[in-house]
This record gives sequence, C-alpha cells and structure tokens, in this order.
Amino acid sequence: FPSHDRGGNVENNTLGNPEPYLGMFVNAILSWSTRELEFDDQKRVTVVTTGSPVLRLNWNSAINNNNAGTLIFSYTYGRQMQGMNISLTPGTGLVLQGSNFRPIGFVQGALDMMGGMRLRGSLEYDQNFNWSIEATQSLDSIWTAGLFVKNFRNINQGIDSREQSSLFGILLRYQISQSLAAIETQLVTSIVTGK
Repeated sequence: FPSHDRGGNVENNTLGNPEPYLGMFVNAILSWSTRELEFDDQKRVTVVTTGSPVLRLNWNSAINNNNAGTLIFSYTYGRQMQGMNISLTPGTGLVLQGSNFRPIGFVQGALDMMGGMRLRGSLEYDQNFNWSIEATQSLDSIWTAGLFVKNFRNINQGIDSREQSSLFGILLRYQISQSLAAIETQLVTSIVTGK
C-alpha cells in the first residue's frame, strides 16, 4: 500500500519529509531580448549589441531541504564586434528550502576573441563565495584545450552540491559535430579547504 514513509527502494524515510501522493510543479521563464546594430560609413553592420532580462521560477508542492524552489532574475548583455564577442550576466534570486528563504547572487562573463581564444569567469554567492576562471583555445573546429582554476568542486548530493576546495587543472573538450553537445574531460589537482 502507498505510504509517506516508503517509496521505490526506500524502506524507511528517515529525513522526516513525507512525500505527497500527488504533487505539482511550476517551471516558468519570462524573457525579452533587444538588439541594436551599429553601422560603418558604407552601411555595413560592425557591432551587434543585445540585452536580455530573464525571470525564472521553479516551484513544487513538496519543497524541503533537498528539493528547493527558486526565483531568479538575471540580465545578459552581449556585444559582438569584428574579432571579439563579450557577454556579461549579473543575477540575483531567492532559494526556498522548507520554510527558509536564502538570497543568492552571481556574475558570469565571457570574452571570445578571433583565433579561438576564450576567457570565462564567474563569481557566485549562495552560502559561500564561489568563483571560477577558465581560459581555452580552439585547436580546430572540434577540439579545444585550456586551463581552469576555481575554489569549489561539485558533489552530487542534495541541493547543496558544492564543497569548498581549491582546484586547478587542464581541460580538453570535444565538440560533437552538428550538435550543441560536447564531451569534456579535466585533469585536476585539488586541495580541500573545508566544507
């Protein structure tokens, strides 16, 4: 028989969070994009500037510490010009875990240059400050190599899936042809600094 304390291969729910028999979820995104063009003397496009505010809501009827809801507002600014593309995305939001609200904030940016060099970085605040920097170089149309450094590592455990740790290493990325998907491998060295 169905029970709040059992589910799948779980014999006993020891977290004290009863699972509902029937639940609801909402995943909504509201965005708007603008574009401005700049021309040279011969009426050729030289610069494309875009702006995109985004409001995103994730909510479910069984919110708890391992199943959070979020409300996030961000704005992406992009500028494409000959030989260089720049993007910057600041954002802020709220995470709902059980009956607690927690503010979050982030800034992400990228600089793409002619010749295939790319610099990316991010600064995030949730329960800790997390940052990352990555520099890559395209070797050809499908292979990219680079270096990275960051102060966290991802763990696959609950909603709080980051652990403070100094990481640095090299990466190799394979772009699957005619697809947006890529396969990436990283060779990393780490010094754990705390949780």
